[in-house]
Amino acid sequence: MRAFWRRMRGGAGAGSPAAGESGALDQAGMDSGVGLLDEFGADAESGAPEALGVPEGRLAPGVGRTTGDGRRGSVQRIAVLVAIVAGLVLLSQTPRLLRHLSAFRVERVEVMGTRYLAPHEALEASGITRVSSIFDDPDPWREALLAHPMIAAVEIERRLPSTILVRLAEVEPVALVRTPELRAVDAAARVLPIAPTDGGLDLPVIGIATAVEEGRVADTLAVALVDVTVRLWRLAPGIAERVSEIAPGPGGAVRLWLRDPAGVEVLLARELDPDRLAQLRATMAELESRAELSAVRRIDVRFRDQVVVSL
Repeated sequence: MRAFWRRMRGGAGAGSPAAGESGALDQAGMDSGVGLLDEFGADAESGAPEALGVPEGRLAPGVGRTTGDGRRGSVQRIAVLVAIVAGLVLLSQTPRLLRHLSAFRVERVEVMGTRYLAPHEALEASGITRVSSIFDDPDPWREALLAHPMIAAVEIERRLPSTILVRLAEVEPVALVRTPELRAVDAAARVLPIAPTDGGLDLPVIGIATAVEEGRVADTLAVALVDVTVRLWRLAPGIAERVSEIAPGPGGAVRLWLRDPAGVEVLLARELDPDRLAQLRATMAELESRAELSAVRRIDVRFRDQVVVSL
């Protein structure tokens, strides 16, 4: 390697070629520099131009290729990015393009989750018609259904080529109020558009008459009794389903009239303490086990740690 370096850089002198020969050798060294370095095991790419015997400003074969490869890689990455963006744009526009095709007109609507609301009533409320497409924006249908007083939640699903699946969660009635006719109400004391005979409603009746204003129970005491009924369903559903009527009791208490067994009166504090409800359940279970519950006239659990049973 040192001999090669001296041949490339040494001037004319003893044992050296003449100036003309030196030029020829320099040119030969430039042409064969990479091969010679490879032969000696050197790294051609990391060598400086002087190490290859190449005049400054001129690159040996293979040097500088990385820049061209980098540019080609950048162009390829940009092309891929543009293709991805174009694909996303096309995908977002697909429903708008397909909704105009008659092959995707709605031919079937499946309504699921209804108990009190008839499926055809839900369909009518949704605004879905025979000229609708399954690729129409479902948000207007969803908003129209949620505006119905009997609907609490909506899910809409497409099924190709022409079916719409509508899943509903209905608002649950919790009690019946006298307006003076019996009307079902939800947990917010809103009057629901279902008759007491629809869906086999077997709910506690609020024991006072009330007016209805803007679709809600107007009497504040009736609203308070509806709230008591909601808490009773949540804390003691087994007792709530046996209640025929909920009415005001003495001293601000709540009076429950049972339907099973009929005619039994239960007095509770309006706060519906969970411990007192547990005492009531235990007392009723004990009386039933002795076949004495039907003979009871009143069970009073208004007082802490005390249950008064009147026969």
